[in-house]
Amino acid sequence: MKETFSIGMGVVVFSIFAGLSFLAQLEWICEKNGWPSISYRIEHWSKRNPWFGAAALVVVFVLLSHFVNNQLFPPKLN
Repeated sequence: MKETFSIGMGVVVFSIFAGLSFLAQLEWICEKNGWPSISYRIEHWSKRNPWFGAAALVVVFVLLSHFVNNQLFPPKLN
């Protein structure tokens, strides 16, 4: 059986850093033009929509716990 874990992790890591790079460039554009930052907009959106903000946090924490608790090589039981 061929291992595809390294390819999948490479795609995940690349997409995370590409997204963060995009957000950093967007923040720079907002700062340059004097517009409100992305974090400011998200903060006010979550104050107007508390249930959606809570649901988004639940989704993030579920995905994070899946990533942290995933065992590549589970222990063998005798």
